Amino acid sequence: MGKGNKSAIVSLVERSSRFLVAFVLRPGSRSGNTRDQFIEVLGVMPATLRRTLT
Repeated sequence: MGKGNKSAIVSLVERSSRFLVAFVLRPGSRSGNTRDQFIEVLGVMPATLRRTLT
């Protein structure tokens, strides 16, 4: 979370390959917005990398 909780960065790390995906959350409702962005990011990633995300 950024200063004053006005911004946030999400990072996803795949455990075995250390593949990193990071993105800035768009402004708005945090839970719904976060869910939608996760769906977008995970849809682009190969299925083999999605299995071991932390």
